[in-house]
Amino acid sequence: MLEFFRKHQKYIYFIVTVAIVISFSFFGTYGAIEKNPIRDQVVFTAVDGTSIRHNELEEMVVFISTDNQDKLLFRQWGPNFLNDGVIQKDLLAVGLAQILASQYPVDLNQDLQSRIDREKNYKLYNHPQAKFITTENAWSYFAPNLKESYNQFLLANSLSDPDAFDARVQLYLSQKEFPASYLSNALNYLERQQNGVRHDANLDRIDLSLFGHHTVVDWFGPHFVRLSAQFIINAAKVAEKKGYYVSKDEALAEILRNAQLSYQQNLQNPRLGVANSTEYYNEQLRLMGMDQNIAVKVWQQVMLFRRLFSDVGNSVLTDALPYQRFSSYAKESLQGTSYALPKELQLNNFRSLQKFETYLNAVSKRSDDETLVLPKALLSVSEVAKRNPQLIQKRYTLEIAEANKDALQAKVSLRDTWNWEVQDKNWETVKTRFPQLALKKGDTQDERFAALDSLEDSVRGQVDRYSREALVQEHPEWLKEALDKARERTLPVGLSSKETNSVFAGLENGDELIVKLDNAPLKSDPAAAPLIFTADDRHYYRIFVIDRAPNEEILTFSEASRAGILDDMVDRDLKVHYIKIRDSNTAAYQNADQTWKSLEQVEDQVAENKYAKVLKAIEADYVKRADSSESDQKSKMSPDALASLRLYAYMNQAKENLQKDAQTTSPVAQWELVKEEKVLDRTSRGVDQEMFALGADKWSKVDTLPNGDLSFFYVKQVGGKADDVINTALVKKVEAAHQLLSDEAQRHYMGSLLGEIKVKGAISLAYMNRTPDDQGAGTGVDPDVESDAGSN
Repeated sequence: MLEFFRKHQKYIYFIVTVAIVISFSFFGTYGAIEKNPIRDQVVFTAVDGTSIRHNELEEMVVFISTDNQDKLLFRQWGPNFLNDGVIQKDLLAVGLAQILASQYPVDLNQDLQSRIDREKNYKLYNHPQAKFITTENAWSYFAPNLKESYNQFLLANSLSDPDAFDARVQLYLSQKEFPASYLSNALNYLERQQNGVRHDANLDRIDLSLFGHHTVVDWFGPHFVRLSAQFIINAAKVAEKKGYYVSKDEALAEILRNAQLSYQQNLQNPRLGVANSTEYYNEQLRLMGMDQNIAVKVWQQVMLFRRLFSDVGNSVLTDALPYQRFSSYAKESLQGTSYALPKELQLNNFRSLQKFETYLNAVSKRSDDETLVLPKALLSVSEVAKRNPQLIQKRYTLEIAEANKDALQAKVSLRDTWNWEVQDKNWETVKTRFPQLALKKGDTQDERFAALDSLEDSVRGQVDRYSREALVQEHPEWLKEALDKARERTLPVGLSSKETNSVFAGLENGDELIVKLDNAPLKSDPAAAPLIFTADDRHYYRIFVIDRAPNEEILTFSEASRAGILDDMVDRDLKVHYIKIRDSNTAAYQNADQTWKSLEQVEDQVAENKYAKVLKAIEADYVKRADSSESDQKSKMSPDALASLRLYAYMNQAKENLQKDAQTTSPVAQWELVKEEKVLDRTSRGVDQEMFALGADKWSKVDTLPNGDLSFFYVKQVGGKADDVINTALVKKVEAAHQLLSDEAQRHYMGSLLGEIKVKGAISLAYMNRTPDDQGAGTGVDPDVESDAGSN
């Protein structure tokens, strides 16, 4: 037998090899088919009759779900930088997505409703120490369009609102222009601008992305992305039918260009981990689970869709003649002096008016007939301090180094902690603090270790934390060393008796520290020694006094508002006023069970009652001074609108004084207007035809804006603009007009194309709602049945 095998072994090996190859080929392929039935499932039939399978659609979805700008949100690998933003630029910005969503609301509503529920409970960032440093204030300074979009979104945050989806789109586009990384930088900037505000360490680690959304999927849901993908595929089929063609080389060249641009933008990313743009490109394909052929095929479809709609938009012609005439008209300009309220006095809502009136009542004497007059003198420091000591401060310039005692616990090892706990001199102290240990044996160190080990984990953690604190307390040299190594800051600091928002953590009453700083020698004194101070036995400060004001002073309105002092004072006054008035109108202030409503429930009503006299005076003054057309438009003004006009009378009085060459410098520095020499044209804020009709050496009326920004203008002379400036503006206006018409043409074509797609059932998301049992063998799905299972 062995001789037989030895003689014919070559043939036997050949037969066995063939059998193995055949079995692997058959059973391996069969196994793959069995394991991936969904990939070959037909999910919809395109407008040209082509069956689109699951894997083809998902390749498009994966490619367009993120784009190269998303890396500003992720700050790491993940977004597809080969996609330059097809959904954002070509669907959302143009307005095509809104039309698409309106045709398939049932498919989108489930995704959107779950997002709305979460978004209603989302809280924007507020600095824990400085109430002025908030996300909304950062938006106001650096991204006003985003703040406006956010407010509109909150008003339309309901699926029943026809404008809700458009509001979501506008907010998405606005936050793309000012992403979380920009917001973080803005908040840090605002923090640095506020003297005496400690850095919030949370800013360095929390996710500031609006609603926690990062990608288009987060904002609109997976159904929307698949609707977009199916529409792009259908549009590409229509483009091919119309004769459009995109070669593989064209698509590959554009993908590589996108990769190169993103690589250059991302060179400073420490997580990049690649040596050149080629590795960058290959790594992105690997992360998406694609090869180059698939990526090129997907991008060919995107480019076909883009060319089809781009040609529709570019077919619109824009005549420059009307803009040339406008530019000639706009050459006129005004040269003169602008007088405006300082930003701190621009009252943009009813709450800011309440704070302003509360401040005036606290720092000045006001007669009944001077409701709208700003005081020409403030009360003395001692008078203000009697009722509102929190509005009095002493100014210093200090050199400060800070050390956190809790951080010193890191110097204590676990071994040192345990050894300290079981020492005879410490064990009794530990037992007194934690009575659980008194019930256990502890005569020897071994018994003490056993007693500690028997504690619950949470209690053992408390014991160890207490022991580390005690060890740090026994080593004051550690604190001195930490203060010596800490970074020194020189900054102006204001301290008051009621100190709740200081650079010094835990400081609630500044009297003691004020005395110490007043008695400390200046650093310029050779005998000066540092002052070591703590208000909470955790945060320690080494302080040198560089300079100090000779006397206490009253906080300005801006300072008191930023510190949150006025918010507390307003809340206190409203609480007192509510108790005073609620018996006069029980129906408005009582619940159904005749219990009093909380102040939070009726705060607006109470505030309107308390400040009714001021609101009435503002409206009467405005109606008297303003043109009849303007006063008619602002009849029955809301408290917010009236708040923006609180200083309208003051501005008019200031203008009258200037016209008479009277003294214009206010004895109270914080009321002084901001004076600036300017050149204005017809497009500048506050400029209207009436101002050009005034001529030289004339005064404009007081211009009003809803944010409380009041101003007026003295016209010295009427001048002209340079032609090159006008020509540049002309080109921009023509381009802007063409873009508007182009977008409108694309939206019109979108409507007609979607009609054709819906008639043919060429978009369907029914496959997303199937259970595994419904999906059968994967290849047995009837494309006609699949196509008819449309959304509507």
